[in-house]
Amino acid sequence: MIWVNVHIPDKLCTSHKSTCGHVLQEETSLKGIRETRGDGGWYDFSLVEEASAWSKTNYPEYPFKKCGKCKP
Repeated sequence: MIWVNVHIPDKLCTSHKSTCGHVLQEETSLKGIRETRGDGGWYDFSLVEEASAWSKTNYPEYPFKKCGKCKP
């Protein structure tokens, strides 16, 4: 599974493997899971290609990058 972190303050979408230590473990008041909140949200996908296409459709002004730690 691939997770995408939509980070509104940095205007960036970053993909992570589900095993990456950067993946949010639970929702916060500012960042939801499968829901965008004040600072953004986390969204899950089966493939990095799906994640990239979703990001480009929903956040076209945000660059899409792969995590430098887990490199999905």
